[in-house]
Amino acid sequence: EGQMTAADALRALIEPLAPGWAVQLGLWRDGGPEHRAIVIRPAGGLSASLIREPLLTIMVIGGQRDTPTAVGSICETIGAAVRQTVPAGLVNCTMGEPSFFQTAEDRPAYEMAVSAMLSY
Repeated sequence: EGQMTAADALRALIEPLAPGWAVQLGLWRDGGPEHRAIVIRPAGGLSASLIREPLLTIMVIGGQRDTPTAVGSICETIGAAVRQTVPAGLVNCTMGEPSFFQTAEDRPAYEMAVSAMLSY
């Protein structure tokens, strides 16, 4: 098994903070209108596994009945955790402010930019 990626480190930090949310890497795999997902993906450039300071995005997509406030509170929880504890396997991790958008089905969603530095 290779080195832990920054996405893996973020996933390990986020999963226990977001019960009821599917934490996915790379692609959003929708499970229906009430499905809630947190998607961690590389933000372009070289493969995130090849560089020591990858840029990533975290998308938080609520279910159709979720309010923007409820989805935003998950973003706040993730942001607070990253500020308090650098995820295992990383030396540094900073997160931008969440920006709101809606899916084509009017589901509330936010996207946050993440800059990480791997510890190897």
